[in-house]
Amino acid sequence: MGSSYERSRLDQPAVEHLAQLAARATSVTPAPVLNYVNRGEKRYVRVLGPHWVLDRRMENSELKAPNGYKEETHVDEVYAVLQDGSLVVASITEEIVIAPSRNITAYHDSHTLRPMTDADIQAFDFAKVRYDSSRVWGDLVRNRNGVGSPQCSTKGQGVTGLLEDLLRGRTKNLPGPLGGLQDPALESLHRAEKSAAASATRRRNRKSLLETVNERVKFAALAWLFIAGVIVLANYLVSRGPGFVDGSYWVAAAIIVASVAGVTAVDFVIGRGKDTAFVFGAAVGLALAIYLTINDAGVEDVGVSLIPFSLAAVSGLVLYGVAALSDRVPGR
Repeated sequence: MGSSYERSRLDQPAVEHLAQLAARATSVTPAPVLNYVNRGEKRYVRVLGPHWVLDRRMENSELKAPNGYKEETHVDEVYAVLQDGSLVVASITEEIVIAPSRNITAYHDSHTLRPMTDADIQAFDFAKVRYDSSRVWGDLVRNRNGVGSPQCSTKGQGVTGLLEDLLRGRTKNLPGPLGGLQDPALESLHRAEKSAAASATRRRNRKSLLETVNERVKFAALAWLFIAGVIVLANYLVSRGPGFVDGSYWVAAAIIVASVAGVTAVDFVIGRGKDTAFVFGAAVGLALAIYLTINDAGVEDVGVSLIPFSLAAVSGLVLYGVAALSDRVPGR
């Protein structure tokens, strides 16, 4: 089998084409991401996005220094197909320095990402065995140092078989995603940080909303004082023209309070709208109310009623709500 293997040629374009076809057509769900913990920087590092694992290999070594310190190196390799069909090798290295007291004094975490080479592809044609010694342990691909016989009759047959399995949705020979690179303490820290950030955002939003409501109440008070002044002017200081009916002060107050309450309710339930939308809607409603009042035949006898002017509040509130909803539509 070895002689026929040596005479064969690796058809790398065919392997790459099969990888692209498998990535497009497979029914196997890809692993979502490949992350690892950079303990020195206390953060997660993303190595790969969605991918399918063809093989996982590991190498470990231990070196004892004369001063009693010990250095450990752990390397995890992932041979994967990306969603665009690229064949890649991701290597994640963790270096640990351990003091004589067995306390870890330093971490150094890193990674590399590169395309698969011809040698990487042909390594799938050889047996992978587990080795273990007092200082070195891990996975050994038998052809790395010219040792071992190929298990395939042609170069590239090993990886081709795995890609065909992926294409047809067969997972028996696929190793699945690399695990064990999560850090429970760091996970807990990240959850606490996210929770604190979310709480801070909620507090800022509540503070901003309260400040907005406070400003609206001040504006509403000024608006009521202005309307009350107009009523006093029309009823007591100007002899010509109809005055305002009794209770107009209370009607004006009710309209203003309802407007502030309605806009605030929209802020809580839907989200912030645009104040300009409320002003525009209120202006339209006010114009309609003035038109109805002018054309009311009973105004000369009874006086001006502020009830039609509630249209200003209603139309302003409607447009404010529409603006708030439009801001929640994705893509806007």
